[in-house]
Amino acid sequence: MYNVSELYTQELYSGARHRIRGLISMHNEIMALGDVNMKGGVRTEIRCTETENVFAIGQLYTGTVELTLISDTLRREELRGASIMLEFAAGSSEYIPLGSWTITDPQRTDEHTIAIRGADCISKLDVPITDTTVGAIKVAARMAMVRRLTGVEFAQTVAELTEMSGIDLENRFGSTFAPTCRAEVAYLAQLMGCIAYADRFGRIAFRKIGTSPVLTIPAELRHKASLCEYSYGIRGVQYTDAYGVVDAVSWEKETTPNTSALVALSTGNPYIWDGNSSYSLWLEPIADNLRDVPDWTPGEVDYYGDPALDLGDMVQLSGGITSGESTLFLITGINWQFRGPQTLISAGAGETASDSTTAGSSGASSVMTVINNTKTNVAVDLEPYEGELFPELRKVAEGAFSVRGQTLIFVELTATVDVEEASRLRFHVLYDGVKQTVHSIDTVRADAYCTVSFTVPLTAEQGRHSVSIEADGSGYLDRINACVWGQDITAEISTHTYPDDYIYHADTIDKYIGMDDQPAIPSQLGGIDIKVLGADSFTHSAVRYVYIPKGVERIE
Repeated sequence: MYNVSELYTQELYSGARHRIRGLISMHNEIMALGDVNMKGGVRTEIRCTETENVFAIGQLYTGTVELTLISDTLRREELRGASIMLEFAAGSSEYIPLGSWTITDPQRTDEHTIAIRGADCISKLDVPITDTTVGAIKVAARMAMVRRLTGVEFAQTVAELTEMSGIDLENRFGSTFAPTCRAEVAYLAQLMGCIAYADRFGRIAFRKIGTSPVLTIPAELRHKASLCEYSYGIRGVQYTDAYGVVDAVSWEKETTPNTSALVALSTGNPYIWDGNSSYSLWLEPIADNLRDVPDWTPGEVDYYGDPALDLGDMVQLSGGITSGESTLFLITGINWQFRGPQTLISAGAGETASDSTTAGSSGASSVMTVINNTKTNVAVDLEPYEGELFPELRKVAEGAFSVRGQTLIFVELTATVDVEEASRLRFHVLYDGVKQTVHSIDTVRADAYCTVSFTVPLTAEQGRHSVSIEADGSGYLDRINACVWGQDITAEISTHTYPDDYIYHADTIDKYIGMDDQPAIPSQLGGIDIKVLGADSFTHSAVRYVYIPKGVERIE
């Protein structure tokens, strides 16, 4: 688990506003990212097993990131191949690194946004090693070969890996190089009885599997849990060569799980060779690094979310499968969503214990039991109204949602304001038409850009609710990201636009006959885009301000 402060932990679980920032490195240019640059959620995925629900060591999985950037100027060609680094914070706590990725497939979705997908450094390891040297090739030389061919760095030195694993890697050698850089890293991980993955700084990292829980996840912080009705435990290490399973080191424990397995090592691992007709000489040190790993319960848990968790962490689930029971859970996969749930994955025997990557199993089926299916974090976007601000309040965002029972919600807004004159900016949050809070920025100088960002916690009762945000000041408001998020809330169709408030024909509004003094003109009426406002649209009405959508081409 990434080392975090006590303040980080306190603010993460107290509902403090989550923040994200980052950098994109494009050739010689570096672009800073913040909440205002990103639309919607950021999603990351990492695993240390190739097959999601089958436990193994020495398997490399390419982790990914997905996000949408708000930009009118960036081009796809600039972003493709660029690197992106992201950091996360809760409240006023320090930022922690989330990861580093290479952008692989930028796609412009409209004139203002670009959808980005990135892959971590594991994707760079699929490079063949053509060196045919035969002889004593030490670990340091193998790691140097991977660095030279891929440009990827290792998080640890050979000396540090020796200290971590208890295996003398500085003097360990194999007779030939592996066929690819990916295989070379996998063989090294197997040699140490470790997992290998891309760390938060874009390097290849090795770590031993956790033997004690780094934290306890109580039932009230789990949104959903799908757990197997068996525990899984490692009972040894086996090696297979061209002739089949040839040697194994196994052990017994006081507790006997429903399913136990010998961890299978890859055929042809250059670090493992026949020592006096016995591979066990080389398997014993590997087994030592797995012997103390306790049994765990495989499955999936949708968690409140803590990006400080790492692959290989052992956590404790209070409540377990049945009420009052606790169980251990080994993290072998993490799917994380910014301001959303985090799915923790724990691999075991797979669909059946006879899976080809395990051996020595009891044959138990991995039956899943779904528990605590009660809460899911959902974000409901508010419709933004960009444009000019006035000395009097006008709506800048609006929407509706419903809840099945009392729950805590968060109203959130991030926007930029191009300030024309030195003035005060005010933002009012209204819940069911009642003003809740006012956020003021008192000293904004003229001809400057100002970023506005705030989160308002509220308690929502059962039923349907509306949320709106109003603002006043001097300037132009754009790039608005506004939402309501909370547990088990459902987006509702907002009723802020009433077609009966307008007399119109084709793409033209002839007259507004509604009662709102600050109407938002809809972008469509009768399924047709509105492009024209007639000369008498607001004649003899009480309208003070009006929001005009971008699709309007002419005002008569």
